[in-house]
Amino acid sequence: MKIEAKSGKDFEGLTLLYKRIFNYLLYKNKELSANQSGYTKQISTTTTSSLNVEKEVAAALESVIPRAALPPFITLSKSEKVTQLAELCNLVIGIRLFNKEIEKGNRYDG
Repeated sequence: MKIEAKSGKDFEGLTLLYKRIFNYLLYKNKELSANQSGYTKQISTTTTSSLNVEKEVAAALESVIPRAALPPFITLSKSEKVTQLAELCNLVIGIRLFNKEIEKGNRYDG
């Protein structure tokens, strides 16, 4: 099933696109958390539950590309979208690693 917003004013289409992007990032972050090599091991040690990963990914996604910023994304070509999603994934991972380093987030609140 292909979900594509028809225009920058297609609220339902943009919402579905945002959910797809979130689910992709969530999948990639959980995949990396399961991987025990390199820097990804640092992420896995911070994750106490799937809910924490979801909260972290949602917050990072919203800070990098809020829903209101999606209209320009839909105008990109397929290859540009793939590139942007890869970069977005790297940014979200970077934000999670940074937050771990500064001990920010739900799992550190006492």
